[in-house]
Amino acid sequence: MNIYHYVLKASLLFLMSIQVFGQDCNLPLKVGGFGDRPHLYTGIPDGSNLKAISAGGAHVVAVKEDGTVVAWGSNEYGEIDIPTGLSGVKAVVAGEKHSVALKEDGTVVAWGDNRAGQTTIPNGLQGVKAICSRGSANLALKEDGTVVGWGYSQKGLYFGQLDLPNNLSGVKAISLGAVNGVALKDDGTVVVWGDNGNGQLIIPAEVKNIKAIAGGDYHILAVTQEGNVICWGNANSYLRDATNVKEIVTSPQIMVALTEDGKLIADGLPRISQVPVGLSGVKAVACNYDYTVYLAPVCNASVESADLPNASMEKPYSFKFNATDICNNVNWTIASGSLPLGLELSASGTLSGTPEESIEAQFTLRVKDETCEAQKDFLLKVNGIDNIVNPDFPGLQIYPNPAANFIDIKLTQASDNVSLTFFDSKGNQVLKTDNVSQRIDISSLSSGLYYIQLTSSQKTAHLKLLKN
Repeated sequence: MNIYHYVLKASLLFLMSIQVFGQDCNLPLKVGGFGDRPHLYTGIPDGSNLKAISAGGAHVVAVKEDGTVVAWGSNEYGEIDIPTGLSGVKAVVAGEKHSVALKEDGTVVAWGDNRAGQTTIPNGLQGVKAICSRGSANLALKEDGTVVGWGYSQKGLYFGQLDLPNNLSGVKAISLGAVNGVALKDDGTVVVWGDNGNGQLIIPAEVKNIKAIAGGDYHILAVTQEGNVICWGNANSYLRDATNVKEIVTSPQIMVALTEDGKLIADGLPRISQVPVGLSGVKAVACNYDYTVYLAPVCNASVESADLPNASMEKPYSFKFNATDICNNVNWTIASGSLPLGLELSASGTLSGTPEESIEAQFTLRVKDETCEAQKDFLLKVNGIDNIVNPDFPGLQIYPNPAANFIDIKLTQASDNVSLTFFDSKGNQVLKTDNVSQRIDISSLSSGLYYIQLTSSQKTAHLKLLKN
């Protein structure tokens, strides 16, 4: 999977979007979101078969699998008026009131507001592999590791986003903050330029071996190869406990981390940082101002299996569960409850073993893959042992069975000189008693299966007992 990340600013806004090639299970991706402005992430036309997304100040731009572009939201300056015939696009970024597209051939196209020259592409710009935008400023990262900027440079006290360092090279990722530019170099180090009013240019010593970057409003974020987040500037407490992070995006009011397993972790204003419960398989994420948008699979997974057939103690049991819309790296687990003693559930969804207790077990089964999951409640009844092998003793019962410390024997017809002999699974005699009319103490026996021989002067019967 090839990932490109992009960052954008619209006045006081910032975005990162992630380019994704390929989809697990061939499930189409859909637009989702949380925070304010639900009109930008619900009921979206042409919201299927997307592979990349970018959030602007009041508009959203996305790339479809066929390389065409769709956009929705505000159109004050033509920011969603996609140029006729635009195709072969692999990435997009949305500025405050303009949009930029990167084509497969390494060229760049822009449209919308051009009052600061943000849609006027520099002459001869080609060989581009990544783009980012914030406010009215744009950066392009070229295949040779150099960076080109154009548009309006939002400045701090002295310097701003487009005041690039001389001889900047060896760059593999770029980002724009409110008044800063950020570059990740091939050696895993980070370069920051622009304003230093909140210490943005003072890079912490631990910032090395970095795999992803993001420029915030007056702070900088970096993700280590181990998946931890480092933040410096005026928001250094955000997401510091996040782990397994792959990419990160930020805006003035929220930070969102995308983990390696497709989950989102958000921090910021509580009103706009509530990640939907159960969200997984996220492929791309972007945020701006007070809302977050993401691409995740359209998941309609379900467990197919109907009621379970009953099991019986000491008899082998096997049942294979099935699910729909589950495919890659499938894993079946018990979400709650427990299985009968002696049965196990494999990761591939087979319930098997030999039950060792008579019980009605209730449990919830969960199946999940890299993108989807489903649950279903089950009831499994395990019938008790069929004890009597020789029916010469009508109504003979042994209870409880399974038993812990004591058992009782019930005979519906009296018999003379009755005795009980206990044998273990190897045939060794372990206990014998001639007093079957009283409770029999079996506390000295180890846990396991025992065979009981009941004899009288006239007949013999055999039973099974499970000692807990």
